[in-house]
Amino acid sequence: MTRATITGRYVAPDGTPASGAVLIDPVRVLHLSGGAHTLTVVPKRIRAELDADGAFTRELVPAEYDVTFLGRRATIPRRRVELLPTHTAEAPLDLALIGACTL
Repeated sequence: MTRATITGRYVAPDGTPASGAVLIDPVRVLHLSGGAHTLTVVPKRIRAELDADGAFTRELVPAEYDVTFLGRRATIPRRRVELLPTHTAEAPLDLALIGACTL
């Protein structure tokens, strides 16, 4: 099964790492065919906790996802992203490049 990488880093206005989590929700059910089997990927929320640097990285099935940041002091509204097979560990989909995010 093909995987793609999504990442992000969140900081407060003073540059200190944010704490919180990123919620990643698949937009729809996926049916993937390949090899001898067809797989159904169900829409299940993924919660990615931020590390001590305010960052997260996840490998997921390429698809559209709704992404929401939940911090202790702020929430960044949901935005839709498309995670492609070309988003590899070496060239991930970086949420910081989609729009500036500070708390």
